Amino acid sequence: MFATVDAFVMWFATQPISLFLVGFVGAKVFMCIWDTLKSPGIDDCPENEDTDDN
Repeated sequence: MFATVDAFVMWFATQPISLFLVGFVGAKVFMCIWDTLKSPGIDDCPENEDTDDN
């Protein structure tokens, strides 16, 4: 199994588009993480402040 994965990685690394795909996927992952870090947390929901449980 390792030999198959290694052969695929070595084949993929020689393809001209591989650098673009690695960079593109890396940028997408970075932007998702950055978006998650910038978004407000669950505690900032104003609709939960006016609840009356009585």
